[in-house]
Amino acid sequence: MRISNARAKPRDTGLAIDQIGWEVGYTDPSAFHKVVNRIVGLSPSDYRRRFASGD
Repeated sequence: MRISNARAKPRDTGLAIDQIGWEVGYTDPSAFHKVVNRIVGLSPSDYRRRFASGD
């Protein structure tokens, strides 16, 4: 649930990846990065680059 909530934020906001993790309930940035990578197959930064809205 937390990751699904976090998916839109890297695409649609300029928030730092660690800030996104904090906002969705991860207090450990490393844990957030590992979970995102395991679930979506990309690091949070790579996910942002690939799926950013590109305004």
